[in-house]
Amino acid sequence: MKTTRRDFLCLSAMACAWLLTGCQKPTVEERAVSWQQQEVSDPVSETGPMWNAALDDNAVLRDGIRVPQNFELPLEGSTGFAGAAMMLLYERPDGTSTVLRRLAAGDMFYIRQESGAYWQVCLLDGTVGWLENELCMINLPDVLPSIVYENPNAKASIFKTCGKDIEGITGQKLYDGLFYNQRLGRDEYLMPINYAMAKKVGAAQKDALKAGDCLKIIETFRPYEVQMLVKDAVYAKARTDKELMTALNKGAWNIGWFIATSLSNHQRGVAMDTTLLRITEQTEHSMAGCPFVQVTGEEYAMPSAMHELSSAAACFTGPVTSNSATAWKRATASASMTDGARRLQGYCTNAGMTPLASEWWHFNDLDAQNKVRMTSGNGKFWLDGCVSWKMFEA
Repeated sequence: MKTTRRDFLCLSAMACAWLLTGCQKPTVEERAVSWQQQEVSDPVSETGPMWNAALDDNAVLRDGIRVPQNFELPLEGSTGFAGAAMMLLYERPDGTSTVLRRLAAGDMFYIRQESGAYWQVCLLDGTVGWLENELCMINLPDVLPSIVYENPNAKASIFKTCGKDIEGITGQKLYDGLFYNQRLGRDEYLMPINYAMAKKVGAAQKDALKAGDCLKIIETFRPYEVQMLVKDAVYAKARTDKELMTALNKGAWNIGWFIATSLSNHQRGVAMDTTLLRITEQTEHSMAGCPFVQVTGEEYAMPSAMHELSSAAACFTGPVTSNSATAWKRATASASMTDGARRLQGYCTNAGMTPLASEWWHFNDLDAQNKVRMTSGNGKFWLDGCVSWKMFEA
């Protein structure tokens, strides 16, 4: 599959910005040039036949553009990432055609179109091919712009334990995560998440909006190195603070419930940390004929502060196996569960996600987890760029 002129122009501008400046926000003049470049040609029309016959029947057709169910914007032009090592890039969407490339976990691309279980993607070097999307991650703001995104770990971490600062963590920037998003025309947090889970997040947001609420997502993918950094810091603090160690190992709970000691679902791309807003104001927008809203709101009162690593954040009275999609339904809710926390849990569980007993804000997609955990995806990579762009004009 050849790379079109529009692909080349897009990638030349964005890949250079990513490599040289870490996706630093371009100047007004640079943005103007970039938008002019985007209007040169339509990359999809130049690729030859579309593969629409195999598209998800649940996709919504909007002005000739297919939008996957529960998404607000089309996939085309979204940033994606390989979620596991040795993913094969095929010439056609069939898994039997010529293998063009073997991708490493974390390799970045933008999505050109979808055909069944495959995405047609364009890599940073201009290579175009087809990937099975089951193990891929998509940048949530590109397809669900109505959600509010804010990642403290990409700015100043708010991790605490029993209300105490964690040395070397609290207040520190743990990784890069805020980039200029050309598709949205603003700086936005990068929120990569497994594609299947992204659809469940969309379903939860749809229900929340209907009720006058809105998800505020704090974190999705978290690099393994960061996970271990936080774990080591918490354990180091607990070893020198007997009162803290006692508090973290009280009753049925133990310290391992509050910070994963090894690979977690955040590294697999099948977990999200989120809180909930009550909408106070919203404005209507449109892209490619697809309407969506942007909101402001007030956060609901929750059982604890976000990223409070202790039993104060528990949504159930005791541990619940995290690998069961139903065990939580038989658990007793913590007395501290607020109306906002219950509403949030309802939106997410109704969409097919599973709560984590020790963290009111954490939800897993166990369906996606069962597929991803059998691969070599381990989060031992950094996602430090954004190549999202408007493939279709409004």
